[in-house]
Amino acid sequence: MGWDALDSCEIFSLETGEWAMLPKMKKKRDGYPATIVFEHGASHRIVVFGGHDGSSSLYCSEYYDIGGNEWTLIEAKMAMSHMSSAAALFDSTSAVICGGLGDYNQS
Repeated sequence: MGWDALDSCEIFSLETGEWAMLPKMKKKRDGYPATIVFEHGASHRIVVFGGHDGSSSLYCSEYYDIGGNEWTLIEAKMAMSHMSSAAALFDSTSAVICGGLGDYNQS
């Protein structure tokens, strides 16, 4: 028996103490880093990078538009798939992903 990567996403309300479902991500993911992007005059986004879909490493990313309530796949591929690493907003236009586990599918 093993683990399954999920495409589900939930939000926790600090006011009500309850969980609610958000739209599903475009890809099932496990072990991915994420960061939030605060955009002035626009909707904020949560960005998830790489990870693993249960059978192979992912080199794609996607973001959740909080105001639009939808996930969008980012077509640009990462040079390396990252799992269990850290992601942080570097400036208003860039995010940095550090460390974690590399793609174990590569030889």
